[in-house]
Amino acid sequence: MLLSGCGIRSEVSRAKYVGPIAKPLWKADDIMVDQVFIENGIVYCRARTFAEPSRHLYAFDSASGKRLWVSPFELDTGQSQFFVRDALVVRDKDKRAQIVDPKTGEALDRPALKTALRGITTGGVTYIVSMGRLTAFDAVSLKELWHTALVIGEITDGPIVAGGRVYVVGALLQAFDLKTGESRWTWKSKGYVSLITADQNAVYAYLSDQNVSAISLDAATGKQLWTQSLISVNAMESPVLMGSDELLIRDYPGGRSAPLSWTGYMFRTVKRATGAKVSEVTTTWKYSSWVIGDGQIYASDKSTAKLLNEAGDGPPDSWLGVASLQTGQELWRGETVHYGVFSRPATGSGMVAVGIEPYSAPVPKKGDPKPAGLWVWKTVQ
Repeated sequence: MLLSGCGIRSEVSRAKYVGPIAKPLWKADDIMVDQVFIENGIVYCRARTFAEPSRHLYAFDSASGKRLWVSPFELDTGQSQFFVRDALVVRDKDKRAQIVDPKTGEALDRPALKTALRGITTGGVTYIVSMGRLTAFDAVSLKELWHTALVIGEITDGPIVAGGRVYVVGALLQAFDLKTGESRWTWKSKGYVSLITADQNAVYAYLSDQNVSAISLDAATGKQLWTQSLISVNAMESPVLMGSDELLIRDYPGGRSAPLSWTGYMFRTVKRATGAKVSEVTTTWKYSSWVIGDGQIYASDKSTAKLLNEAGDGPPDSWLGVASLQTGQELWRGETVHYGVFSRPATGSGMVAVGIEPYSAPVPKKGDPKPAGLWVWKTVQ
């Protein structure tokens, strides 16, 4: 119960951490970073300096931390970048597509990509989603191979390629033939469908309608194969493929205290074919944001002041936490950053990275810390 005008406890006390503290391989502390991604040995981030409010795209060598380039254009506020073969497509502040060389940041002349909202290159073919249309191009020549109409509406995921099909998620989950673009099936829920993942045999997603669940749809027909009831789902997550025949599902533990931070997340591994449970593990905390990689959970974690008032959270102490998917226990942490607001972590090329911005106090005080930066660690410590 919230008592107006009184302080309340924001969270139960966490057990004191006594494990390893890993120092970053390198830092870039002169920029404020709110988004990070890693691809082919390069760490990219959306960032601004203390002197300039506009956000630009920065690129760093993942191993050395050498700054490779900075975009001359300002970035869109959303997360809207993707790679297609040897090009990086990003949206500028005016929502226009900017196509650049991922290694140098130099502009590329790729007219076929100008209308692209999302895209992926695989098997020598580039698949592009634009407004109301899915198009396949030869990845080298960008000659159009086929195109097909999409159901009008916001596209929330895709194109995703698996098992001879291309999937796009919006008002409907649509499946198209990989070679011809012919529609294979469509599926519509009464609620919303999360981001998806797919393999040769099925599509996997979280579903929220009258209830919340994890579902499997047959890749050939779109018919539902199995459903597993859950306590909570997040539309911005998807189940994760594990090994050759297993699927990882994230849920809350049971009981009245399930939503509380100290009860952690439950990660359940199931058989892809049947949904049958293989194993289950609960983490020690519900993390602010996290990603899965190499059998581990990389999380932006934090603690805040014990007392809250109507102004909201107190200043955070933030750190990168790494936990095992086999035990749920923490393996190592990064250094704690007082007043630091961490981005969602990113993994790739054997590295894990996080962006840092300074906490904005409701009533700023002279001398408040202003931490910022891009911090990068090796995933194996």
